[in-house]
Amino acid sequence: MSQNPLFTPVKAGPFNLKHRLVLAPLTRIRSDEDLCPTDLHVQYYKERATEGGLLITEATVMCPQSIASRHVPAMFNEKQALAWKRVFDAVHAIGGIVSLQGWHQGRVAHSSYTEHPLAIEAGAITCEAPSPVCFEANSVGFGKVMVPNETPREMTIDDIERLKLQYIESARLTFEVAGADIYELHGAHGYLFDSFFNNGVNKRTDKYGGSLENRFRFFEEVFNLLNDKYPGRIAVRISPHDNKYTYLGATDSDPKELYAYIFSRLSTFNLAYILVTEPRWNRQWVELPENDTMLQLPLQSAALLPHFRNNTPGKNTFVIGAGGFSPTSAFETMNLKSKPYDGIAFGRFFISNPDLHFRLANNLPLNRYNRDSFYTAPPFDQSSFDKGYTDYPTFEQVIKSKYGDDSKVEDFIISDQEDTDKKAKLLALIELTKDDPYPLVSIEVIGKSSSTDQR
Repeated sequence: MSQNPLFTPVKAGPFNLKHRLVLAPLTRIRSDEDLCPTDLHVQYYKERATEGGLLITEATVMCPQSIASRHVPAMFNEKQALAWKRVFDAVHAIGGIVSLQGWHQGRVAHSSYTEHPLAIEAGAITCEAPSPVCFEANSVGFGKVMVPNETPREMTIDDIERLKLQYIESARLTFEVAGADIYELHGAHGYLFDSFFNNGVNKRTDKYGGSLENRFRFFEEVFNLLNDKYPGRIAVRISPHDNKYTYLGATDSDPKELYAYIFSRLSTFNLAYILVTEPRWNRQWVELPENDTMLQLPLQSAALLPHFRNNTPGKNTFVIGAGGFSPTSAFETMNLKSKPYDGIAFGRFFISNPDLHFRLANNLPLNRYNRDSFYTAPPFDQSSFDKGYTDYPTFEQVIKSKYGDDSKVEDFIISDQEDTDKKAKLLALIELTKDDPYPLVSIEVIGKSSSTDQR
């Protein structure tokens, strides 16, 4: 792993990165009632920061109309921005680069959140979308229970103009108050921008519906407004699909043509980076990472990237892949002769390994993740928000817990493949942790086993 191309420098917009291992944006649902990050967020991001490493924040609500949980963080007022500043200052103190993902859930933001105090204060009505097409699933309602979703309110032209101003304000708070480096527009996963893209949920007949150009128009207008103020510091996330596996029911009559068009248009933009989802994650998968078959699926979204690459001669936008990568498949992808991605974003393994960069660089075993604590859920208990968030140990903490404070990490790092003693020590350590809350798993077996063992 010491020769892993993930550990080579690259640029993200104006920022120099020392490696290509990225913290993916991950919804964790652990903010306070004012949708502000807390001390736990400071600890969480600080632990995962490295000098010259890029961290992308969890999805962050960018206006009162998009509030969809009691504990998802936001960035639409000064209090929230100052709370985020504490997080960003901690990351910057280590030399890290941080991007805030601005999120509008669109038709997934249940209308009951209109009762949230921050929505009431702003006179905001939640659950807005390009067209009144219902998301057929249950949502967490404001009353802390799961409730059926409902038909969203179709956005008027005035609503769209209002939202443009809200994006400008969210970006201002992000850069000028909180001090982030990059602002990412969440254009993926069936949320607001993606629902404008897909004609299965965008039924508009005005300038924001119908043709590919019209459906892309809203995103382009927002990007241009932000890029004019913060050139080279705006990024985007995109999630191609094939109508077989869709995001929140956002379908299109020709998804291949749609996302080829989107990539082609984005190729002309002055992006800090583009984050592309590979649709290889299944929320129903509950088994061990050793036998997670989703980790073995081939790349899909990467096939569309020539529409982006071939239109950018001499332009080196940082293209990040995310979704279903194991350490081994990330290494293999980055070693392809014509590699589709310039960097890899990890989610699950970054959740469970605050020192993921160190472990991958030294081929050290990883903590197994616990899916049950990825998110918090009603009834919310803020006193337990640290569980599954900031209680995963570093590798150093693991060995000290097993062998005492005098234990040294270097005694477990194999630099010579003939070093049978260190190999034996690592195997023994893995065995010692088998009954721990977060037992260790060797990198080499992730996604490789046919075992049906459950934890």
